[in-house]
Amino acid sequence: MTRIFFFLSFLICYQVNGQEVVLSLSDSVVPVFVQGESGYACFRIPATIKLANHDLIAFAEGRKKGCSDTGDIDLVMKRSKDRGKTWGELQKIWDDQANTCGNPA
Repeated sequence: MTRIFFFLSFLICYQVNGQEVVLSLSDSVVPVFVQGESGYACFRIPATIKLANHDLIAFAEGRKKGCSDTGDIDLVMKRSKDRGKTWGELQKIWDDQANTCGNPA
């Protein structure tokens, strides 16, 4: 499934297939969230914002045990300081133990 968002002057295209969430800026494809990263079996429901300093922050649901819509789901994020060319370490920003924390969009 492909989700297309227009914000500010960027065209951002997310490809979500249960294995990775990638960000496409023009002709390049950059993996943002990858299946198995930091103990998460699946990433879903991506969202991105651009800050005043031009950093990008990408949010997603980090699903621990699979791609199910219920269970141990955390809200995670990554930051890019170079307009999406590279991404920092994954940060968990909301964890409610075995409960669902979701839908960052």
